[in-house]
Amino acid sequence: MKANELLKKILLEMSKKKVHLGQATLDNGTVIEAENFEVGAEVFIVTEDERIPLPVGEYTLEDGEVLVVNEEGLIGEIATASTEEAEGEVAVEAEEETIEVEAPAEVAPAVEEIVSAVVDVIAPMVEEMKKQMEEIKEEMGKYKEKMSKTSAKVIKHSPAKPSTNTPAVKLGNAKERTTADRVFERLYGNK
Repeated sequence: MKANELLKKILLEMSKKKVHLGQATLDNGTVIEAENFEVGAEVFIVTEDERIPLPVGEYTLEDGEVLVVNEEGLIGEIATASTEEAEGEVAVEAEEETIEVEAPAEVAPAVEEIVSAVVDVIAPMVEEMKKQMEEIKEEMGKYKEKMSKTSAKVIKHSPAKPSTNTPAVKLGNAKERTTADRVFERLYGNK
C-alpha cells in the first residue's frame, strides 16, 4: 500500500464526524462563519484562502442583530436590534452545511496497522534520544562538578612600568632627535 493511499484512508476515517457550519453576512458584506451563532461559539471571517478569527469589537449583521466579540474569535454576546432599525434591513442568509463521509469497514484495521508501524519505527529513535540526553546530562554534571572544584584564579592588575632608560615625560628641548632633525641642523645650522 502506498503512502498516499494510506494517508487518504486515514483522512477518510478522521473525517467521519459531522460538521455544521452556519454563515452570515455583516452589514458591510463580509461573510462570517460559525458552527452555531451562540454565545461562546468560535466565529471566523471567511476569505478565499482561509478562515480568520473575528477580531474584538461589535459587528452588525444584515438583519440588524449586533454580534459582540469580547475575545478574538469568540462570540461574547448577540443582541437583537430595535424594530425601527431592522425594518429596512435585509434578512441574514444563514446556511447550514453538513458534510458526512462514510468510511469503509476495512479502513479501521489499516489505520491500526499504520499506527503500529509508525510506533515500531519511532520507538527505537525515541529510546536512542533518551539515552543521548542522559549521556549529555551526565557529562554536564561532571563538567559542573569539575568547575566547582577548580578555584578561580585571581587576576591582579599590574600596569607596565616605564623603563629606566627613557624618561617618562619629555619636555621642551629634551625631546629625542630624529634623522630629519639632524639633517636640518646640518643644513641650516644650530639655532
